[in-house]
Amino acid sequence: MHGPAKAGAAFLVASALASCAHVSPGQPNAVAHGDGTAVVVLRPVDSSGKLAHGWQVRPIRGNLAMSCSTAQPSPYAVDAGVGTGCSPNSDHTLACWLVTPMPGTLCLTEPFDPKKRFVVQFPNALHGPALMAPSTPVPIALELDNGIRCSPVTPDRYRCANGLEATRDDGRWATLPGNLHVATTYYLGVDAGSDARI
Repeated sequence: MHGPAKAGAAFLVASALASCAHVSPGQPNAVAHGDGTAVVVLRPVDSSGKLAHGWQVRPIRGNLAMSCSTAQPSPYAVDAGVGTGCSPNSDHTLACWLVTPMPGTLCLTEPFDPKKRFVVQFPNALHGPALMAPSTPVPIALELDNGIRCSPVTPDRYRCANGLEATRDDGRWATLPGNLHVATTYYLGVDAGSDARI
């Protein structure tokens, strides 16, 4: 995506994430919300469908072929071309990058850990129509300030590894027991090189 389209997408993402703070040093895809919550966009695939720097492909456990012809936009994506709903899904894919019309795709699978930079590769994957980014993306993961990770149950409710639930109310994360707070939210995007920003 280039020129006005890229600028429009950047504005949309900035609006959707309510992101108005500075870029964190050493993390080109991280910014902070006004409430201090960091926003990190994981970008394992570039716009040509190739693996981005710093990411690795691990062997798939099941199918070598996937059909993404009826894939829907990933609810976790801030950029176009990230989909969900490919099948068969014996590898439990959470999101696949369908950024080019060529066959094949790279996907994230569950269990998902935003700190481990691994994707799986399906050399044969049918693609459907181009996918737009959702207008209001939700995080694929949260991290509490004690390091505990939380996964989505619904768009505004996340179950955490310690048994707690993090909920969002009126655009803000509700206070958790024990004075815990949501420290970082993770989204998915498409890599645009070393200058990529949200």
